[in-house]
Amino acid sequence: MNICTSCQKGVLSPIIKSSPFMIIKERVTQSELISKEVFVQYGLNKYGHDDHTTSYYLNLELGKVGLQLSTMNLTNFYMHIPPKVGGSKEEQAMLQGCTDYSISELIKVASGMKIILLCGAEVVKTFTGYNTSDIYGLLCRSDLLPNVPVIVPAPNPDKLMNSPIGEMRNSLKVFAKQIGIYKEYKEI
Repeated sequence: MNICTSCQKGVLSPIIKSSPFMIIKERVTQSELISKEVFVQYGLNKYGHDDHTTSYYLNLELGKVGLQLSTMNLTNFYMHIPPKVGGSKEEQAMLQGCTDYSISELIKVASGMKIILLCGAEVVKTFTGYNTSDIYGLLCRSDLLPNVPVIVPAPNPDKLMNSPIGEMRNSLKVFAKQIGIYKEYKEI
């Protein structure tokens, strides 16, 4: 397990496969921390009963556009729960250090990807410079990931159960279409 250089917390590892496609969401969930794996599909609900996680529902939505979560590279922007910060300069500096560590680690794992689905306001703003609600489902580029030709912004799947699903479905359709185009041209 790696350690965040800013807060010294252990961080989860991304799931890296031979696929050139990646999904990045913002933060780890409690179910992910318990299982020590990102994008887990089962966990405990707030009452302590087995339940599906939002990653399970994301996988269902991916299935509707012909994709599977298990074939994607998967990671979170923050691979640990960032520290809660107050107004002190030290706390602000620690959070900024966690963010900088997360950005550098994400650049390492995402640099060879061809198509990335960026999920969540903070990660989209960090990598594209745009507010998410302005660009959901549009094709973007990132100065931090200049070798990634296609980035599709989407809502955070961890909010899937409490927010409108239309933006997510639209983003997933665009993501799937771009993967189809990539596969078609790769065969030529």
